[in-house]
Amino acid sequence: MKHDRLTPKNQQKKFVDLYQVGKISQAHSLALELVARHSRDPFAWKCLGNCLFHIGDFEEAKKSLETALSLGPEDALAQTTLSRVYFMLGETERAIDIQKSSLKSDPTNSKAHFNLATMLHQAGMGDRALPHLEKAEQLGYGLAEILSIRSNIKALSFKFQEGLEDLEKLYELRPDEPVVHNNLANFHKDATNFEKSLFHYRKAQELFPEYITAYSNELLTLHYIPGVSSEDIFKLASSWHTRFAANTKPLSQRNTDNTPDKKLKVGLISPSFRIHPVGWMITSAIAHLPDDIDIVAYSDSDAEDFITRKIKSVITQWQPCYHLDDAQLANLIQEDEVDILIDLAGHGSGSRLKVALIKPAPIIVKWVGMQISSMAMPSFDYFLSDKIETPEDVDSLYTEKLIRLPDDYICYLTPYYKPSITALPAMENQYITFGCFNNPAKVNDILLRQWSQIMHKVANSRLFLKGSQYSSPKICERVLHTLESCGITRDRITLEGPSNHQRLLESYNRVDISLDTWPYSGGLTTCEALLMGVPVVTRTGPTFAGRHSATHLTNAGMPELVTDNWEEYRARAIGLATDLTSLSIIRATLRTYLEQSPICDGARFGKHLHKALRAIWQRHCEGKSPAALTFNKGGQAWFEDEAKPVKLTTELQHDFDWSLESPVTILDNGAGIATRSDAKELLGSGNIAVLVFDPVNAISNAEELAQYGEIQHFPQVTLGNGQPAMLIEVEGEYDITSLKPLASDIADSMHTLEIPSIALDSIEGLESLDVLALDDRHDNLAILEYGAKALKKVLLLQIRVRFNPTHKNQADLGSLIRWANKHGFRFHRLHHADYHSSVSEEASVQLKQASELVTADALFVPAADRIKKMSNSQRIKLAFLLHQLYGIRDLSYNLLATANSILANNWERFLENKDAKTKPSAFSQPFDSGSDWNSTDTISDDLDKLLR
Repeated sequence: MKHDRLTPKNQQKKFVDLYQVGKISQAHSLALELVARHSRDPFAWKCLGNCLFHIGDFEEAKKSLETALSLGPEDALAQTTLSRVYFMLGETERAIDIQKSSLKSDPTNSKAHFNLATMLHQAGMGDRALPHLEKAEQLGYGLAEILSIRSNIKALSFKFQEGLEDLEKLYELRPDEPVVHNNLANFHKDATNFEKSLFHYRKAQELFPEYITAYSNELLTLHYIPGVSSEDIFKLASSWHTRFAANTKPLSQRNTDNTPDKKLKVGLISPSFRIHPVGWMITSAIAHLPDDIDIVAYSDSDAEDFITRKIKSVITQWQPCYHLDDAQLANLIQEDEVDILIDLAGHGSGSRLKVALIKPAPIIVKWVGMQISSMAMPSFDYFLSDKIETPEDVDSLYTEKLIRLPDDYICYLTPYYKPSITALPAMENQYITFGCFNNPAKVNDILLRQWSQIMHKVANSRLFLKGSQYSSPKICERVLHTLESCGITRDRITLEGPSNHQRLLESYNRVDISLDTWPYSGGLTTCEALLMGVPVVTRTGPTFAGRHSATHLTNAGMPELVTDNWEEYRARAIGLATDLTSLSIIRATLRTYLEQSPICDGARFGKHLHKALRAIWQRHCEGKSPAALTFNKGGQAWFEDEAKPVKLTTELQHDFDWSLESPVTILDNGAGIATRSDAKELLGSGNIAVLVFDPVNAISNAEELAQYGEIQHFPQVTLGNGQPAMLIEVEGEYDITSLKPLASDIADSMHTLEIPSIALDSIEGLESLDVLALDDRHDNLAILEYGAKALKKVLLLQIRVRFNPTHKNQADLGSLIRWANKHGFRFHRLHHADYHSSVSEEASVQLKQASELVTADALFVPAADRIKKMSNSQRIKLAFLLHQLYGIRDLSYNLLATANSILANNWERFLENKDAKTKPSAFSQPFDSGSDWNSTDTISDDLDKLLR
């Protein structure tokens, strides 16, 4: 075969003709011939490289183009294609350097300028792309292509009006281009012109039925529109699979290592590992995951900031993927052997829904990143949420199984550059400033009219709105005109465009009260307002997107600012505005509340996220289908179809499982158990259920405790003889008792209150009672006498004893021991002793001593003959009680040894390992999970009847 140095002109023309009309396969065949005949001609290698690039064989394209450039180094077109090849291979910096080099040799190459601008834009560097777009336009590159990219860059850089003008020019040039309709719809959505927005989204899909982005944008827009129901949104979301999944087949599942306790590999996929709601809300969480989970971040962006660097520092692997198509990315995820894939993009920008459709991992979870409602796609298995974002009655609107975390569904990372909080602006201004920095697309006319009513009620108040769209005069005019039509003059409104993030946060120092948007609430903006000391008033919307503020406010300790109708919404805002003293206190303390709340507790969130991930993996390994997983505040979690809380195999390796058949039931008269410092841990263990008779209202946080575990609270009720009891108060709440004081000189200062008393033996269902705890404020001998029948099977008595009586009929230790011996109990020890000092607080250090024993809890256990008759499960339960509540090991071990020798030996080894790591404490022990909280409580049912 003859080899010529240069390709003949006619062969060059033949190739160019085939290539330009898109006959790539024929052009590729011809290029192979040209290379074979003219192996030293750079044109032949450039032809082959271009064809290979279009086919998608980037590695071979790179070789061909580099060969072409070795033969003809100054070929700017070959450099341009090679730069695209490197970009598609994920080597962004190399790609940009090659394209810049080509411009040095040929600065008038419009395609090179456009190509460089495109790569910079795709890599998240739009500001650097604009000069090259301008140069490409000057050199005659296609205006439509330039306008398409430039309008996007302008929108992303908050130059809203300029971007809209570019897009309108593009629409005139290409009225039937689907991408143009989609982008135009985005601008109309941002301007709250939802009718036009939906028209253009639907037109884009009509012109191009496979246009997933336009579909996703339409679905997102429905969340902004007042009156659209969650059912309507779910219906559209559910159509995704039938519309776009027809030609996509899931990957064949690899032979997964289904070992429950193996090191898990979790993949995160997002374009937003940076200063973005995703970055702010996941970084602390993943930073606190333990080392039995490897994190791989699949990044669809090359942008980098301090959050990106922080994420990179806490994960196992960073994998850029913006250069990969969906099939390539799915294959990579499968090759990486990811066990759980978490989507952090949803229907938003940079969405990779077809990757989820291909199912590259055994389990796929939706979390953050356009988490607005159900994905409604069969490939998504779980949806990470909480009890406020997804109340009990919404499961039917999710195809995923809901994971309801115990606190917020996100963990907020506060910025290191958070500004100082200034004094309440109203104090200096002499008027209230309401503010809203949410996306202006959420500020619809219905909302503006509600705000106007608030402003009418709060005299001389102002409204401060800030957002990128307010750089558009048209959008500003819409807001001003709507409020003006409601009687709010323009001088009371401030509209301000975008600023950098620190300046944005500083702007909250000009706001007194933040008004949340509806039906799409604030998310990150609500966290930022709270960070800056500004309370937020919200009305819940119909979807997940409408409840972001509700969960943030509740978890920050301000549930009273969450409303579900306009009347309450207005009332909360007006109430705050009319109490400047309280508003000033809120401003001074709110940041502290936020930062000390679960919203910012990375360690707590990481612990629960870890448990959720391991639980769903363990369930997968057991061959079970996904099921809803719900946590209580104590960190215990139940799958919807299982009676007992999840016990992880990884926990069993580091913990001891008491394996109680049912929770310990405690009747706590006087709240001695419920007010322990470790009450939340006890309740959260899953092994303790408490019924509290609280005659003196000692518990102020009963609702909070109920979130940790099973507790029934009965205020102003006491155990007794079944007749009304008379509470007597002398000089303060701690003197409240149903016993008369011994001192006769204080009768004139006594106050009385009649409350009901209940005899223990009158309560049915007490066969499930395990512990009776009594304080020292009542006639405990009478309580015991009227409960002798019910106490026959009780495992433990805790009775507070006062060693020098202060009231009549106050049971002493001796009389209690005699009663106990008569009824099958024996005294075991004193616990939690209180001592009194005989010297004043001003005494010298040498005299500082509290030597007089005032009170202590007397502990009574079953007598030896009763223990012999107890079942093994009762012995184990008593052993658990003695150890977990009182730190008693010797009797606990004896009971375990007689009940289950293997369990006793395991417990002994557990204690040895624990003591080797930490110094043991007799009164502060860890609490294990065990049994079901959801069993029927016949005791509390009967108490309800007695109290009616």
